[in-house]
Amino acid sequence: MVGPVVDAISWILLVAGGLFVIVGGIGMLRLPDFYTRIHAAGITDTLGTWLILAGLCLQSESALVTAKL
Repeated sequence: MVGPVVDAISWILLVAGGLFVIVGGIGMLRLPDFYTRIHAAGITDTLGTWLILAGLCLQSESALVTAKL
């Protein structure tokens, strides 16, 4: 069973990761040329993915699910 503190931390990580991914998508649409687009998307999407995975690992109750993530 996940405690309330771990639950709050995991939701903060999930929301922050989602925001980073959204900002990366907006950067893909708004930046002027190809190289700045891939630079913005690469950095924000990588950090967003790691934050989302960390939040999901905290939410999982099984070590097997955490290892699969």
